[in-house]
Amino acid sequence: MEKMAKVLETVKDQYDSAVWIGLWRGNTFKWHWSLADKEFYKEGERNYFIWSFLNDNFNCGSYKYGTLRANNCGNSIYFICFDETQQGKDQYILITQSKAWIAARDYCRTHYTDLTSLRNDAEYQVIQEVASGFEVWVGLFRDPWEWSDQSDSSFRYWKANKPVWTESCSCGALVKLESGRWDELACEDTYPFLCDCNEAATKE
Repeated sequence: MEKMAKVLETVKDQYDSAVWIGLWRGNTFKWHWSLADKEFYKEGERNYFIWSFLNDNFNCGSYKYGTLRANNCGNSIYFICFDETQQGKDQYILITQSKAWIAARDYCRTHYTDLTSLRNDAEYQVIQEVASGFEVWVGLFRDPWEWSDQSDSSFRYWKANKPVWTESCSCGALVKLESGRWDELACEDTYPFLCDCNEAATKE
């Protein structure tokens, strides 16, 4: 979100409708954690999924009784937020308000850090205790979107009510009418675009 804020400040008042970013729709759906910080995950933790139910029609992940379940993103259930400012079990907060997955994620990002990830056996056990027997949303979703720089960042900033997945052939852009949130537009359309000039490129 800090980088997103810098991007929005950079393009403020400098575009009429949209600005391309390096996001495009690939062909393969992949599961991601909403909390994108790569330093948060040790080796193997980003893909430590213990499933009890998978369904190709469902693209968000819920948790119940020690395992993950593919679930309809529009279902309204309780959810667990993660708070990086706390320690131990206090980092995991059960929210007993029923929300769809995207609304739950936005709530956690606004009030805490993000929806919780499950990185290892210890975390699965803690989430089981915090969930108190409820089926809850966690920060797991799948989509086909890929970054042009080949990074594996799962950060998403779609406009409100944007479906987690899509069947269209499109690319991602900041949209002015959505206050800079992302939407998918036809890749052949022409708009201004943002480049990422890293330190190595600057030196060259």
